[in-house]
Amino acid sequence: IKGADLPSDHEVWDYVANYLGQAIANYTLTLAPERVVLGGGVMHQDQLLDKIRTQVEKALANYVELPAMTDYIQLPKLGDNAGITGSLLLAKRALKDVK
Repeated sequence: IKGADLPSDHEVWDYVANYLGQAIANYTLTLAPERVVLGGGVMHQDQLLDKIRTQVEKALANYVELPAMTDYIQLPKLGDNAGITGSLLLAKRALKDVK
């Protein structure tokens, strides 16, 4: 079954949020990122972002000081165009460096 075909209240979203939340908590403790940006098709599920933030807070249990979860875990500001836009900007910068 495709995720897009599941209702927003299906229990699978709790599992997805739990696993992503655990991964982000581990990355936070290991890499100390300033921000986590989550994109891709699964993040088109509107209910998922808040569930993930909740799981990260639960997993970290105030072990480290972080900004508000809404600032720490975000969607890409350019949406699905973030990857291609970033690639084009890097190519433009590299082209300037060559000249």
